[in-house]
Amino acid sequence: MSYLKKKDGFLGQKAIIIPAKILINICEAHQVIKQMYITDIGYYPNAKHHHRHRPHGSKQNILIYCINGKGWARIGKQEHHINAGEFILLPANIEHEYKANENNPWTIYWVHYKGNNSLAFTEMMMLKMGSPVFSLSFQENRLHLFEEIYTCLEKGYSIDHLCYANISLQYFLASCSFDSIYNYKETKDRSDNIDLCIKFMQKNIDKALTLQEIAEVVSLSPSHIATLFKKKTGFTLIE
Repeated sequence: MSYLKKKDGFLGQKAIIIPAKILINICEAHQVIKQMYITDIGYYPNAKHHHRHRPHGSKQNILIYCINGKGWARIGKQEHHINAGEFILLPANIEHEYKANENNPWTIYWVHYKGNNSLAFTEMMMLKMGSPVFSLSFQENRLHLFEEIYTCLEKGYSIDHLCYANISLQYFLASCSFDSIYNYKETKDRSDNIDLCIKFMQKNIDKALTLQEIAEVVSLSPSHIATLFKKKTGFTLIE
């Protein structure tokens, strides 16, 4: 499997550019995928000197999610400051420019996407948010979802991989646009998971349970469930 990687020189960066023949022959032709599909996707950590200016805009819609540092963006004549925990949407075919802060460069997840419904989806998000820039609650699972999309495309461009990645993109975008709903879901899921762990331990009070055995009850990694347990209860699992 071959794929292209964009190189900007940021240590630890990851980026995939879907080959044009895949976009044309599969994405644009598939009844489901053609509605909205990824053309480029990546992660730039501590992206010092990262700068793009597109006088005629991009053929794709762009989402940039800043998880650390700062940056700024201009859409047409309107400028926006972007801080950690915020994302910005750049609609297709509109002049834009963006740049990392010189003293505190941003770390960003980013994706370019297009398709029959992509502009309508982007405009819906911007209308819902009231601005191209919007704050997000930090959700580890949201980042895991983005990384899952990236890893799926990294494995290949079969119909199954492309369908899964691009349908998941809509879920990722929805999690950004409807953050309060997603935040409630994630909070509830975490609470339910901890309750299940406690019940499991109570049932097996006479046994010397391992962290791995407890984690398997809720299908999470030992480190993840240990962190969630500490956050909710104030105690470690061992305590």
